[in-house]
Amino acid sequence: MGLQEKRLLKQVLEEQLPQTKAEIKEICGAEIPVEIDQDSFIGTHTCPI
Repeated sequence: MGLQEKRLLKQVLEEQLPQTKAEIKEICGAEIPVEIDQDSFIGTHTCPI
């Protein structure tokens, strides 16, 4: 994983994932486990979650 992918992964984990998890909890009424497979994470995808 290159530097660009590491930066994107950090952004997803620290900024976007918590927001998405909060939205899921609000919609479902319960916390749903969400994980990102860091080994297969690629920096070319455009959808962060």
